[in-house]
Amino acid sequence: MRIAVAGGRLQGLEVVYLAKKAGYHTLVIDKSWDVPAAGICDRFVRFEFTRKCFVPDDCPGVDLIIPAIEDKVVLSLVEKWAQLKKVPLAFDSDAYSLTCSKQRSNALFDTMHLPVPKTWPGCGFPVVVKPDQASGSQGVCLYPDAAAFYAAFPGGRVPDILVAQQYLEGPQFSIEVVGMPGQYVSLCITDLHMDRVHDCKRVSAPTRLSPEQVTRLEEMALVLAEAIDLKGIMDLEVILHDGDLKLLEIDARFPSQTPMAVYWATGINMVQLLAERFVPVQSAYTQRLKYGTGWLPIFGQAPDHSAHTEKLEHGRGPETSPGQLPGQALCPGQPMGETSSSGELSGRWVVVEHIQAGPDRIRFLGEHIIGRAGSLRLEPGFFGSCEALTNYGPGRSRWEATLIFCADSPKDMAAARSACYRQIRKDIGRFVKTAVNQPKAMQDSSAMENSEQGNQDHDPAAAR
Repeated sequence: MRIAVAGGRLQGLEVVYLAKKAGYHTLVIDKSWDVPAAGICDRFVRFEFTRKCFVPDDCPGVDLIIPAIEDKVVLSLVEKWAQLKKVPLAFDSDAYSLTCSKQRSNALFDTMHLPVPKTWPGCGFPVVVKPDQASGSQGVCLYPDAAAFYAAFPGGRVPDILVAQQYLEGPQFSIEVVGMPGQYVSLCITDLHMDRVHDCKRVSAPTRLSPEQVTRLEEMALVLAEAIDLKGIMDLEVILHDGDLKLLEIDARFPSQTPMAVYWATGINMVQLLAERFVPVQSAYTQRLKYGTGWLPIFGQAPDHSAHTEKLEHGRGPETSPGQLPGQALCPGQPMGETSSSGELSGRWVVVEHIQAGPDRIRFLGEHIIGRAGSLRLEPGFFGSCEALTNYGPGRSRWEATLIFCADSPKDMAAARSACYRQIRKDIGRFVKTAVNQPKAMQDSSAMENSEQGNQDHDPAAAR
């Protein structure tokens, strides 16, 4: 199968990575040469979509198009290309149009009586202000008190292009849903770890949520997929605040970061799920996927979600059998781990995280550093990690990487990460010795992990 990916940055990188894992041929189309996915795709075409020219040059024989961009004009042109050439397009423009607006999404949440942070002016301080139509950390600003807020918004009037909400503290989580109306399946829940500019620096699995919280989140995600009449894929982000899950954002487009973690945690490949839905093939892949203790529904055999709304309204979901841990992690191609006598899951633990390595330190930063890192390469066993996507090169004093770790236990995970960062520190340490102005001593990996906040340089550009 040949998949054309429109956009070569963060989402495009994710799509190409998983497409190659599925054995698909990948073609990336972008107006810039120096994009992350350009280094790992099978073929790259430099092309800028315009209203006069929306059919990319020299890309015949495409079986599926997956948009990996959030520019509405470009998305509409990609749709025209797909319609003209009669190529399946793995994208739901109606669902995306609704979910790309935080105001419209929040209105939907309110209509469905789903829990969300309070909105201004009905909330206290601190207040977080976000662009209505932007994803990730782009444009996010936190106002800790009334003085700061009113200085930015005289009279408390927030422009319609912005959304102001109560700022909540707590761990954040993500879940994806794939399918068509009446045929949805929720995938593995992942834990999100943010840097100081609210950009995700790390994704981990299995989730820290309790089985009851997992069930609750799965139910909300499936009900929302039905509500927006999803055709394809969406993700839902939530925050756990004072024991309650609050909905933060929903996006009906291919996500970034979490699909890699889900793949390594469960063996489920979101690109392959989409491909087999939009380009039907004779394959047992969807039928053989195991999720938790049961089988994923086969597309074409619609599961019964009629009870979801009733369960949500009563704040409960289906009961969980003793020892059953919904949403916990699986290793690709291997069965779910058993629960040990101590209650700890004996399975595979996954961490996907972004680093910037330089002669003076290693920083754990959000994915924005990967988006502007240029063309990346896939490096198996990179400094002892399972795999990495990186612009590293011998003699390069500063570089970025997305590192993937997979281990059998939290203890093994900590050891693997520590060993990896010791090797990286040793490699970049040679630049310290040759520097004219000796930088401050680098912390070792364990100290870095215990005091990450001290290692993150604030990046004003990421909070613009």
